[in-house]
Amino acid sequence: PGALTESEELRHWHKAARGLCDASQVPLTLARLRVATSFELKFCGSIDPLVLAHLMACGSIGRLERLDLNGLRPGEGQMGPVVDALAGGALPRLRILNLDCNDIGDGFCAALAASPSRMLQAVEQLRLDENGITSEGAVAMAGALAQGALPRLAALYLDCNRIDDVGVAALAESGKRGLRALWGLSLYGNRGITAASLSVVASALREGAFPLLMHLALPEEHFAFVAENALALNLGAATSPAFRAASELMAACLSRGIVINADSF
Repeated sequence: PGALTESEELRHWHKAARGLCDASQVPLTLARLRVATSFELKFCGSIDPLVLAHLMACGSIGRLERLDLNGLRPGEGQMGPVVDALAGGALPRLRILNLDCNDIGDGFCAALAASPSRMLQAVEQLRLDENGITSEGAVAMAGALAQGALPRLAALYLDCNRIDDVGVAALAESGKRGLRALWGLSLYGNRGITAASLSVVASALREGAFPLLMHLALPEEHFAFVAENALALNLGAATSPAFRAASELMAACLSRGIVINADSF
């Protein structure tokens, strides 16, 4: 805050930190907050992102290994300070990060692209569902991942965003050079993804992309083609491009032991 003396500023952040304690799902004192390894919101919209970003940047909550901000929804662009703190190397021990439903847009992806070697180096599970991420963001993220960003990432959730075939192609390509630890990729609910993406992903899998992948979630309308192939044959749909693409993906996944999910896993 501007125009405050040093003591006033200290009191301000002390009060803000107490507010963060009050917002925790598990009751915390200030002393426990400093050594906490997990933080989950008690209810939506219960903390100020600027306060959280300040505590992250100054190392006050640097021992966190799990941070769940699902549904904070502070408003479009308001999560920027939190993303900036992460891009600056805050929370180096963090293994699980849930940013679902926060209207982040492509901001997180852009930050990752700008700081691929500093941001979230220990993260194993990343949730970015329902954030309005577009294919532009997905392409930026894919470029960073191909350069080795998020080296320990095992599960990536991008459900119900605005990603289309361009974004899927970029992510599939990144799996050939990065994401060596990824076992789960979820793109469920991205309505811009067409059957063409199924062939692209199938080709990438045949070329060795995502070597440890075990679970793949896609928009349900495409999964239906895979799961109901017998019915499609009976209806004479086996020659349709959508069915051929789904069958191609099913074969590629079967050869690798990958489970295709109708919903997020």
